[in-house]
Amino acid sequence: MTAASRTPMNWGALLNVVVLAATLRAAIVAFGPAAQRIGDDLQLSGASLGLLGSLPILMFGLVALVVNKPVRVLGFDLAALLALVALALGLATRLLPDAWALWLGTAVIGLSIGILNVLAPAFVKRDFPTRLPLITGIYASAMAATAAISIALVTPLTIAVGGNWRIALTTSLPVVLLAIGMQAARYARERRTAGSSAPVPVDVDKHSSARVWRSPLAWAVTAFMGLQSLMFYSFMTWAPSIEVASGFTEAQANVHLSVGQVLGIFGSLIIAAVMQRVPDHRIVAVGIAVAGMLLFLAMLLWPELFPIWTPLLGFLSTPLLGVALALIGERAGSTHEAATLSGMAQSIGYIIAAIGPVFVGGLFDVTGSWATVLWSFVGVFVLLAAAGFIAGQNRTISPREA
Repeated sequence: MTAASRTPMNWGALLNVVVLAATLRAAIVAFGPAAQRIGDDLQLSGASLGLLGSLPILMFGLVALVVNKPVRVLGFDLAALLALVALALGLATRLLPDAWALWLGTAVIGLSIGILNVLAPAFVKRDFPTRLPLITGIYASAMAATAAISIALVTPLTIAVGGNWRIALTTSLPVVLLAIGMQAARYARERRTAGSSAPVPVDVDKHSSARVWRSPLAWAVTAFMGLQSLMFYSFMTWAPSIEVASGFTEAQANVHLSVGQVLGIFGSLIIAAVMQRVPDHRIVAVGIAVAGMLLFLAMLLWPELFPIWTPLLGFLSTPLLGVALALIGERAGSTHEAATLSGMAQSIGYIIAAIGPVFVGGLFDVTGSWATVLWSFVGVFVLLAAAGFIAGQNRTISPREA
């Protein structure tokens, strides 16, 4: 009998994690299907539109560099609650008609989700220490499900409200408000249990923090996180444009993306189940990367089959985030180390990822060819396989690596 099977499931904590996960991707992926309309309305170049698309990812990286200190003072639960409130405000700001509101709201959304991104692996490590891959897979599936809904709603909702894409970008607000209510209730319960109304600071192990930043294994996890995020956000931002150039309509391209996110739910659960049972995760990380590389080669050779390739890529790429988050938890030896590694992997990783949409937009501006962009994705998957081979080893960050 495994440790996971002996430990009762904390269903309340699981529901909290699922609803939290549901807030973390929908506000970002809604941008891709609306990108062409936004660019036309605001008269943005490909590079400028890519910058707007990558702004949240850049914020993910910047906030992850500094989030550990305030989290140590506030505690995990209060920090998550405040980040959710800021996320709701960022979504509401994007409803304002001025261009500056779109940029400001998008930046606030990135900052808020960046904080929650760092906290999520620590929550899973704290509440489900014996079920890390499984719960992370459920978490990634919840993200994929809400992303699929968000993508599917953008075009019909925009048309229904007379072309107002700002409303379509805000479809995740009700879920965020639900998450705020649940997180507030959880925070209140934690305070009652602690017998104090003050935040509970997180214990700090300075030697553990230094060890993480010096660890080659931690840097491999960071590279894996960054490369899979670069690929995902770049493709989600520009996939509709790539497919339109191949002869498909915007609505068809959005359906392909949405179907891919739905398939990603099942992919995440399958990969999570495999990772839960197999201690060495190299075969999973490398296997998905190689399959992704082959899919982009197929897009280059047979672009008329995008209705097959794009959904299959969603089936593969959505589990990659779950793999990356599970690697953070599995390679860390404690909850604090998980938070430190999460901050490191997501700060550097998302700064790397933020380059993607801008680079893709600029690359297309220079070459006028989406084929060049697809070749660049092939190269990303080659690097991802190399990082996964190192990060997937069955060991944790140890003092000997310091």
